[in-house]
Amino acid sequence: MPYLTQAEIEADIPPQFLLEALDDDNDGVADSGLWDKIEVSAAEAIDGVLGQRFTVPFAAPLPAIVKTAARVFILEKLYARRGTKSEDNPWVSQANKLRAKLDLIADGEEPLSPGVQKQNESVTVMKEAAKTTSSTESIAC
Repeated sequence: MPYLTQAEIEADIPPQFLLEALDDDNDGVADSGLWDKIEVSAAEAIDGVLGQRFTVPFAAPLPAIVKTAARVFILEKLYARRGTKSEDNPWVSQANKLRAKLDLIADGEEPLSPGVQKQNESVTVMKEAAKTTSSTESIAC
């Protein structure tokens, strides 16, 4: 399931930028299937990290962090496809922050969303010798 559609991204990027990012053969038309590949790439980047703790792909309604990450990762990739250098790409910094946040969520250090319990809770086992008998006393049977 895609986490973000092309229609949802159009408000975040000028139409000409979007066309330039999706038109590799420069015929003035977005290349067939290219949007789908970018969309899948963003979803895989999210699922690859959060899938360590949660069942992926996520179903609707999507957690806000998943939707936000998908948007930022797609925009980062679209600007890169236009030839924008990493240091000039307005989405790189945000994408890197989201990657770090996704890592924290996957490690169980932050919740997926407010009020949502972590899945695959961490477990701690404490082990010590039993204290039911004394090593100095003997028990006759």
